[in-house]
Amino acid sequence: MILIAVAVFVAMAVGMQARKRTERTDRVVTLALDFVLLGLLPLIAFAFGTKVELKVSTLVGILAGYVVVGTVGVLAWQITRRRMHLSARQQGAVVLSVILANTGYFGLPVAVALLGKDHLPQSVTWDQLISGPMAYLIAPFVAGSIAGVHDGLHLGDRLLVTVKRAPAIPALIIGLAVPSHLIPGWFLDVATWCVYATLPLGFFAVGATIQRLQAGGIPPPPRAIALTVGLRIVVAPLMFLLLTVLVLPTQPDSFKLAAAMPCGINALIVGHAFDLDRGLTSIAIASSTAIVTAVALVASVVT
Repeated sequence: MILIAVAVFVAMAVGMQARKRTERTDRVVTLALDFVLLGLLPLIAFAFGTKVELKVSTLVGILAGYVVVGTVGVLAWQITRRRMHLSARQQGAVVLSVILANTGYFGLPVAVALLGKDHLPQSVTWDQLISGPMAYLIAPFVAGSIAGVHDGLHLGDRLLVTVKRAPAIPALIIGLAVPSHLIPGWFLDVATWCVYATLPLGFFAVGATIQRLQAGGIPPPPRAIALTVGLRIVVAPLMFLLLTVLVLPTQPDSFKLAAAMPCGINALIVGHAFDLDRGLTSIAIASSTAIVTAVALVASVVT
């Protein structure tokens, strides 16, 4: 876990410094994200999808994950709109940062470090069946609704765009259909190393993107940052934990861990497309990642 923490902050620092030096870093960021989204994540999803057993409890856990994400998203919207009276740009930034957790770039390596490789199939399942659709299908709709933008796409068109932008989702579905005994051990080892590779690539992009998008004007309200981070890494995992205690006692530890992941880079990417508050999103990503990393470091030492 110490190596993961070092990798996160070094990658972010390198990305920020690189973007300060040259705008060509934007092209490198695009290539890095494309490599992860189109190359590494589909391979990871397929490989570990073959190891997932879709029990009723697993499907119920995924449904519970959507309930938790939807609930904290509605809370974020209502509080920022009715209590804080934030602008639409700030409301949208808070909501996206709350509903889009970093269960991929950050969550998968952390799951390996804290829980072990055997828990990766469940972690990949959460990432691709909750975080994937949230980022590529639901979040743009949410951002457009809050920002007052209507793209006019029909449901079929939305689904087609989703598959094109998130090939790891169909890769996972294919993996679920392939018998696990057909997948050699070395292929799973390669997929595990691909998980580790997503970390520096993803956070290099985070650092460079934050440096590029960071606004030089009025900083976002501290209460909005506190609300975002609190809902994302405190309320969401506590809600899921409560559900596991009261209703879903058989849920895997990987699901509980995924529910506690920090704000994801996709919140910045989607939010930028709809002109949401980039400074607020950037600070939420950096601060929530720092807090979760610190807690994970303590957990790795204690356990």
